[in-house]
Amino acid sequence: MIRRRLTTGAVLDAAVDLVSRRIPGPAGLLVLTSLPLRFLEAWLANRLLQLGDDASDHVSYLTSLSLLVSAALLPAFWGRAVYARSCALALSAGGEGFHRLPLRERLRLPAAGFLSYLYAAAFFELLFIATEWTIVALPFLALLTGLAAATSPLEDRPGFFASLLRMARNVQPPGVLAGLTTVFLFALPVAFINLSALFQILVWAAGLMTGATGSWWQVALSWDNQQFVVLAVAGAVLLVEPFWIASLVVTVRQARARQSGEDLAAWFDALRSRGQEEVA
Repeated sequence: MIRRRLTTGAVLDAAVDLVSRRIPGPAGLLVLTSLPLRFLEAWLANRLLQLGDDASDHVSYLTSLSLLVSAALLPAFWGRAVYARSCALALSAGGEGFHRLPLRERLRLPAAGFLSYLYAAAFFELLFIATEWTIVALPFLALLTGLAAATSPLEDRPGFFASLLRMARNVQPPGVLAGLTTVFLFALPVAFINLSALFQILVWAAGLMTGATGSWWQVALSWDNQQFVVLAVAGAVLLVEPFWIASLVVTVRQARARQSGEDLAAWFDALRSRGQEEVA
């Protein structure tokens, strides 16, 4: 018997199935809890771009925005941890098994694991913000941030470096992770263009129905408006994030199953069940 290879395409198929069919509710929860963070990040980025060299003259204002961003991190981290755990539960119990779980169980997070994940997520988020000007480091840090969420269901006890060490042990297989990162790097601009086009279509349709031309909305919802572009980028991240985290959860789970032999055990169980059904 030959094991099926863990490939980028197979992981993406499983992630799309998770988000669209098996756990759309937790995916919506992830978007809702991340929405304040993405909006505030977009607002802060837009203000920094507007102020430019004069940003040092508005330290108090920018500091207040940064504090709001920091406050929005906690619900966003909670939403990611719940969503990652939902992905793991759905993969373990199947779609129907997951939906039979009580809501309290779906939202429950072990305190030890969440605290450990909270440290790792905050650490990588700060690195992400501090190094975003380099651009080159962004894909690598996005991968580490996503893996911190994907490995959070595996946390069993808190520790200052526990989540970082566990995540480091699950950075495999590197080829699949590199492939996923590349796919989602291309997915972000595609999502941005589609989201921007959607708003343009809505403005065009509204103009046809009302007969108004050259309205304020046409200017506000165009690529010439920096604030709209920044918000559209944030919206693209919101659209892609559920698939990104789901794909990393699938990768971590399948890689661990191959190492422990769980995939072979599941394959034999499926064969045994099939044989019993044919005999019956």
